[in-house]
Amino acid sequence: MYVIIVLFISLLFVNIYFRLKVIRAYRKLKDHKINFETSALFDKAQLNKIMQSNPPDIRTSIEEFSKNMKYSISMVIALIVLITLFGAVLMYYRQHA
Repeated sequence: MYVIIVLFISLLFVNIYFRLKVIRAYRKLKDHKINFETSALFDKAQLNKIMQSNPPDIRTSIEEFSKNMKYSISMVIALIVLITLFGAVLMYYRQHA
């Protein structure tokens, strides 16, 4: 049970870290008035098309934003799984205590 709690807390902090990086990259893109659809984050062809039409420093920002957004989504999925697992373990111990 302690392992689940430690994993949950560590994933929570990693998620917060990546969210802050996403917000920072988003602000830079917003300052340069770069707009694209959310679906482009998950479609390499669309993302490459957007990146080619922008200067190199903006390309790195788009790439960073995309990568950190994917990591953040992965962390959210892992957190949901851990919360569910944590809840299941607590329910199991409550019934058998």
